[in-house]
Amino acid sequence: MPLTLSQIVVPNDEPVSLDEMKRHLRVTIDNDDLLIFGMIQAAREHLEVVTRRQFLTATWVYALDAFPASNIIALPRPPLQSISLVEYLDSNNIRQVLTLDTDYGIDTLSEPGRLYLLPNKTWPVTYEVPSAVKITYVSGWSSAALVPSGLKQLIYLLVGHFYEHREAAVSGEGVQSIPFGVQMLLWNYRLVGMF
Repeated sequence: MPLTLSQIVVPNDEPVSLDEMKRHLRVTIDNDDLLIFGMIQAAREHLEVVTRRQFLTATWVYALDAFPASNIIALPRPPLQSISLVEYLDSNNIRQVLTLDTDYGIDTLSEPGRLYLLPNKTWPVTYEVPSAVKITYVSGWSSAALVPSGLKQLIYLLVGHFYEHREAAVSGEGVQSIPFGVQMLLWNYRLVGMF
């Protein structure tokens, strides 16, 4: 079933602060602050895509063409914090909203988090158009302190690599590959089967 995922509110912080990264890089000048901060953002965004996780609080809209055959909808980019809105176009092409604890429940303990249909309930029939069902939800760890240390270490390693090799991917010694530690840590955090 075709589906789409769009981030509509971005995180307002980074898991690793500029000061923490500068200490890691042993940088004592302020001239490269914007460059380093941009590298932190780029590393986090890349790692979120690769691990299929949301590091810090962001809001997403997950759209489906219809409700699934099962009574559970897994929501991409865990960890799930909350669901703000479940809306759909009914068979008459009129917007309707499902109600938490009346129509559906939320499982924030599973990874990925899930929206599930309550007992004795059925999914409504939707109008046959793309993205007839839209789920707006909040995911990510609520503070940098809660982001697992392994994910932070991945950011340190990538930014260190970016900073050291910022001029070009090729040096006199040949192509500079991403540090081996990055590949090792990624296996601990990458979700399989989600996008």
